[in-house]
Amino acid sequence: MKDSKNDITLFHLEEKYLARAKELLEKRDQEEIDWRQSFEEMTGQYAKLLNHTHKLIKISDHAQKSLQKANSKIQIMADTDELTGLPNRRGSEKLLDSIIRKSRAFDVPIALFLLDVDHFKKINDSWGHSAGDKVLKELSELMKVNLRNRDILGRWGGEEFLMVLSETDLVGARILSEKIRDLIEKKPVEWEGEEIRVTMSMGGVMYDGKNSPDRNLDHADQALYRSKNTGRNRISFYEA
Repeated sequence: MKDSKNDITLFHLEEKYLARAKELLEKRDQEEIDWRQSFEEMTGQYAKLLNHTHKLIKISDHAQKSLQKANSKIQIMADTDELTGLPNRRGSEKLLDSIIRKSRAFDVPIALFLLDVDHFKKINDSWGHSAGDKVLKELSELMKVNLRNRDILGRWGGEEFLMVLSETDLVGARILSEKIRDLIEKKPVEWEGEEIRVTMSMGGVMYDGKNSPDRNLDHADQALYRSKNTGRNRISFYEA
């Protein structure tokens, strides 16, 4: 009888321990499930965050590129004459500085010219400012297509232009500048069924590296002044 009671007690203990073991196993399994769910949730959130970050980076890159393009356009606009599409004075000065550095680096000659449309005020007074604008645009195009890619043509201000002939000696400068002057004289500008005859005075100087750019421009201006005072529609070169 005593053994029977012991067996019953042992059986209950085994049941108790088995139940406890089952409870612990179930708890462990649930904790593992909860952990996995938490991990999956965290992984999902991280993936979403990573995806969002990538999108932000793309947006940031796009915004930066757009800003760079906008800044580039603003820079071009700031350096370009709206009427003629040529570099304005600011843009011309930048290009002149670049070509001077190249000239010094490779020891090549450059010829610098200031050009002025003869009697431009009379054109505006006689034909109107719209006609004057057309004259400036057509002259700009005519000169541009007859210069080389390495040369510079810019609107210096009003009816005045800057022309820089790169890698050009005095003989070449005389030939090319005379070609430009002759083309302008022979090609009138059409305006409302009539022709506006246009000529150009020029002053040139062979760039002297011993002097500053401003000094060389002053010499070209002196030569231009001489062209105007000796009949216009001609080219004068500065002589020291």
